[in-house]
Parts: sequence; C-alpha cells; structure tokens
Amino acid sequence: MLALGKLVWLNEMGKKASEMVAASLSGMVGMDVTMEVASAAIVAVNEILNVVEFGPEDVAVGVYVGFEGEIGGSALCLYRPEDGKAFAGILLAGIEDDHSSSDGKILSDMEESALLELSNVITSGFIDAWADELKLALTQHPPALVHDFVPAIVEQIMTDIAQKSAYTIAFNTRLLVTDMNIGLDILVLPDVTAIERLRSGR
Repeated sequence: MLALGKLVWLNEMGKKASEMVAASLSGMVGMDVTMEVASAAIVAVNEILNVVEFGPEDVAVGVYVGFEGEIGGSALCLYRPEDGKAFAGILLAGIEDDHSSSDGKILSDMEESALLELSNVITSGFIDAWADELKLALTQHPPALVHDFVPAIVEQIMTDIAQKSAYTIAFNTRLLVTDMNIGLDILVLPDVTAIERLRSGR
C-alpha cells in the first residue's frame, strides 16, 4: 500500500467529492443526503479485497463506469444487495414496482435502473473531483451493473485494468439519507499515467 501520508491531498479530494455527491443526490431525491468518507487509500490491485468492506463469500452489486481523456480508467461502486435495494428505493419512492426480479437477478429492472442513475452521480462526483484536482479534462462513459460474488467482480476488474495500472484508489464511504445508513465502497481505477502523477504529488 502506498503511504497515504505522502498524498495528504487525497483526503481533501475525497471530502470535495463527497460534498459534490451529497449536493447532487439531495437535489435528485429531494431529501437531505450526507456522504461520509471513512477512509481512503491507494493500494495494489491485488490487494483490493483487503480494503473493501466485504468478505470473500459475500455477494455484491457493482456499478462500473469508464472514463477517458487526458488519462483513462474506470470507477466502481460496490453495494451490499440490501443497501443497493434501499438506495434504489429512495429514487423509486411513490412509483409502483413489484420488486420482482428475473433470471436470478438481485434487483428488479426498475431498481437496477434507479441504482445505475444514482451511482452515476456518485462516480461523476469522484471523477470530477479528481479531474479538478489534477486539472484534467475527462469524459465519463455510461454505467453498467453487475451482481456477483465480490472476488469475481474484483477479478474482472483486475483483468480489465491489469495492463493499465497496478494500483487503485479505494474510498470506504457511507450515505446518510433520513433514517437510512447505506454503506458502499468506491474504487477509482486509473491508468499508469494517473497513478504516476499521484505518486509524484501531481
């Protein structure tokens, strides 16, 4: 793991991103939203399972977003199924949905759509905060959703980015919405160029 003390501004970036996300989500759902960043770290890709708040036998719902521009990479939100459902339910409040899923899916189609939309706001906040911090122009791709055992999701990520970067930035966060406390891990997976800029202190 890279020493976070050498990259003090990473905490500031996480704080800035969380404030942007909270403001955007509050306007979107019409409720007060607070995002807390419990920890932030830069870790080797093969250490991801050591920093996310999931065990090797846990199933997660992941929303995966690519970005490109002066640097490239991707971002991932990882939710426990019950947290993903609860989060999606905030946006679906007042909308009829039988919450039935097909083909063994954890979420209904409407819940998946809502979670994609909400997670897109979250990843945008972290990608935009990074772009602002490093003064970069980045474009975000449409999000995709996956549900699987956490090691399988992480393995797919490692396969996708192994040739691009050996490191990831991990944020352990919580969303506080009225009486709900929703946990999620946010992974920003940059290419080699971005990590080198981070390691050199921009």
